[in-house]
Amino acid sequence: LVADAGSGWGVPTALKNKIPASILMGVFWYYEAYQGNAMGRELYKDYVAATKKEFPDDFVELSHAAVYAYAQAIKATGGTNTQQIVKAMEGMKFETAKGLREFRKEDHQCIGDVTFLKIDRANTERGWNVTEFIKVDGRDTMEPPSPGKELVFPPIQD
Repeated sequence: LVADAGSGWGVPTALKNKIPASILMGVFWYYEAYQGNAMGRELYKDYVAATKKEFPDDFVELSHAAVYAYAQAIKATGGTNTQQIVKAMEGMKFETAKGLREFRKEDHQCIGDVTFLKIDRANTERGWNVTEFIKVDGRDTMEPPSPGKELVFPPIQD
């Protein structure tokens, strides 16, 4: 078993049937986890049509969400003045290909979920399949807001 901390689809796509027997990894967006979301289905369909690639990079959805957030802030303010946009985004909730997201007013952190999945070898053209996935709500795992305070990490135990 291998746990991957963030290379996304790069490792399984490059290794094909030479991947370790099982890989656990986190991705920002796995399209199958969001088939119940119309925006998620549409983003995936448009991505495949434009690129002919089956597995979008994690950052496709993040970039898509950023554009939607900025567009909503422009609509709310009627312009692109930076300070007005920042103010409009504080506490703003907006729809994305992963569902509803929100910017925390206290520190501007964008709250969303993360998908963790398991990939196993398979007798397929790509040499593997996603066999399990779970979505984890970011509210349950992120640090509380602490604007203006130094970030302190606990000591590493030997």
